[in-house]
Amino acid sequence: MNVFQKVAEINGVSIDNVKKEVSVAIEKGFQSPEPQIKEMWNSLFPDGKMPAPETFVKIISAYAVNMITE
Repeated sequence: MNVFQKVAEINGVSIDNVKKEVSVAIEKGFQSPEPQIKEMWNSLFPDGKMPAPETFVKIISAYAVNMITE
């Protein structure tokens, strides 16, 4: 079971709904005018493109694990 399936199951919604909500959150973060947020996006997604939900979760998960293990 992947993270989208688990979140959907816990919340009683479809996987598509979860991905849609993640996409909305990604878009809000991606368009933030805050300098610190822009810097974080640029460091995590240097191609300047808005990531797909699956890519976002993969990169953010790796970042979180790295932060914990440092």
